[in-house]
Amino acid sequence: MLVNVAQLLKEPVGSTRVVNVNEYINNIGTEQKQSVKGEISIIRIDKGILVEGRLSTTGQGNCARCLKPVDYTCQFDIEEEFIPTIDVNTRSVPEIKDGSFTIDSHHNIDLSELFYQYAAMTKPMKTLCKEDCAGICPVCGQNLNEKTCNCILNDEKSPWAKLKKLKKEGKINGSSS
Repeated sequence: MLVNVAQLLKEPVGSTRVVNVNEYINNIGTEQKQSVKGEISIIRIDKGILVEGRLSTTGQGNCARCLKPVDYTCQFDIEEEFIPTIDVNTRSVPEIKDGSFTIDSHHNIDLSELFYQYAAMTKPMKTLCKEDCAGICPVCGQNLNEKTCNCILNDEKSPWAKLKKLKKEGKINGSSS
């Protein structure tokens, strides 16, 4: 999403533009697109432009337990400075720190990378189809939310076998999740 800020850069500090966002960005880790919606304020500051606002994104992933496709929604606040690569009034080139968002030589800011980075930070690390998802059987792969299987789990080889034994013997308290 390109926004031209040439006129805003000529205005006094504190001048503001409000922009409605309804864009699609690349879904993190896939070739699918995810929507980004909300409202941002583009504010003239001494160094350049400040972009701030509240956005929401929707995307698709897989349940971490049963691998079923899951839609998710995340909300995030953005607040970033954009520094001009060329001063709009004097045509001089200011000093820019590495990693800064910049305003290109045509006085455009590209918000796509900003949206992508913030969406990536707020994407759920572990998406679930439902809170009590039973997952899949480690032996046959059956989705245990749909039906149970008759597999016999070899608890002796489980890394949790000793803890389960101590719990059965009443030597530890705890609830299973």
